[in-house]
Amino acid sequence: MAINESKSPAFAAGSAAIAGTEVTYVHEGDLNTFSGLFNFPGCETYRAAGWVAVFNQKSGALESYKINGAEMLKEPLLPQFGRAVNENDMGARLNERYKVWLYPEFKVKNFTVKKV
Repeated sequence: MAINESKSPAFAAGSAAIAGTEVTYVHEGDLNTFSGLFNFPGCETYRAAGWVAVFNQKSGALESYKINGAEMLKEPLLPQFGRAVNENDMGARLNERYKVWLYPEFKVKNFTVKKV
């Protein structure tokens, strides 16, 4: 991959992406791996880093996220819609009624990868 110092993004989601580089995708079993390069925004000098993101197709979880080989996650990342309860919540027993939102069971209906 050649690093191009142009300011245009290499893919739709990355304003800090390096133009001229490709995001690679590998599908192995239940794992979908994406990787590429990005520039550190706000740096006076041009600094690039490699990143790798691994998604589990069955659970939908982000299993791994590495920057320059260093793992950024301690455990798989899934959405969590709960929040810390306050006194008003406990008075209305919302902490009991909304418990299902703390650790919902996810079922992936579709995991499709499309190049944009």
